[in-house]
Amino acid sequence: MAETLATKWWSWSEIQLDSTPAGKRILQLKPDALARLVLALVSHASHCDALLREYWEAQKDKVGRVHWQLNELWPTRQVSAQTLRRLLRRKLPLQREHLVKLAGWITAGTQKDERAYPLNAFVKAIETHGGLDAADTDLRSLLVQIADDLRQGHSKETPRLAQRLDVVLADSTPAEEDIAQAFAETNRRRRFG
Repeated sequence: MAETLATKWWSWSEIQLDSTPAGKRILQLKPDALARLVLALVSHASHCDALLREYWEAQKDKVGRVHWQLNELWPTRQVSAQTLRRLLRRKLPLQREHLVKLAGWITAGTQKDERAYPLNAFVKAIETHGGLDAADTDLRSLLVQIADDLRQGHSKETPRLAQRLDVVLADSTPAEEDIAQAFAETNRRRRFG
């Protein structure tokens, strides 16, 4: 991370993993090690997002508050997010745990676009994972929330991503009451920890 931040890399541009020694080592890892790295990167990006939300809340009463992307945490967060984008393009042995963690991170975000999250790579990972278990209400409710948020997005790509998620969700649709219950349970957990 420090190597990337020390280069002339800009936090809104795509990261080139082969431009640093650490990135080159990452590219040489086996798929199962990369899958474990995905979990670590999601945890790091989630942690940075939480700190950025705290920063933004502390700034809310100040006149002329600084945009959250100008905070020094944003580039650090983006190294993790951009590395995730690069890794998710590979064929990795992602399991339910990986998908739930990725979905939870994306769901918690406020600005759901490709600059902030690897949305296209995430949807592709969900599609590649195969049919969802109809009884997996946690993952399904997160995906329903992401699809709803993407439908309200402002870029022309986000509604297409929502449609792709809808197709995956429709392939193994449980009863409508189960979805509503899972959605309510996810919101309860988010509010009360």
